[in-house]
Amino acid sequence: MARQDPPPFEFVFSKYKERIFRLICQMMGDEEEAKDLVSEVFLAAYKAYHRFRGESDVYSWLYRIAINRTLNRIKRKSRIVSLDNPPGKDKRGEDIFHEVVSPRDGPEGLQERKEVIEAVRRAIAKLPSKYREVVVLREIENLSYEEIAATLEISTETVGVRLYRAREKLRRLIKYSS
Repeated sequence: MARQDPPPFEFVFSKYKERIFRLICQMMGDEEEAKDLVSEVFLAAYKAYHRFRGESDVYSWLYRIAINRTLNRIKRKSRIVSLDNPPGKDKRGEDIFHEVVSPRDGPEGLQERKEVIEAVRRAIAKLPSKYREVVVLREIENLSYEEIAATLEISTETVGVRLYRAREKLRRLIKYSS
C-alpha cells in the first residue's frame, strides 16, 4: 500500500483542535492551562509536520504529542489535579459528560445524575496519569483499543490492562466517596 500525503495542516488543526483541548483539559483539570498547552501542541506539531511519516494516522500522532506535552507539564509542575476545579468542562465551561435526562426523571433524578457525574469527575482526577489517559481516551474520546495503543505507543494488551485497573480504581474511589 502506497503512503498517502498527509492532509494540509490547516485541515488537521481545524478538525482536531477541540478534541485535543478536551483531552488536555481532562488530563490537566485546568482550562487556562489546557488552552496554553493546545497552542504548544499545535506549534510543535506544525514544526514537525514535514517529518510526519504516515506510519500512524494524523489523529494518533497528534494525540501522542498532546499527551506527551501534557504529562511533561504535569511532571514539571509536580501538581495533582485540583478537586476544586475538576476535569470535565469544555472551553465554554459546559459539562463534557453528556447528561441524558428523561422528562420522567424530575428534579430528584437530575440532581442525582449530577451528583454521580461529579463523583466520576473527582474520581478520574484522582487516577494516576497512565490510568487517567486511557480512561479519557476510551470513555470520553471514544477511541478504540487500537487507536489508544497507537496514540500512547503501547500494546493493545497494555491498554486493556490499564483500562481494567483504572475502572477498578474508579469503582473503589466512587464507592468510598459516597
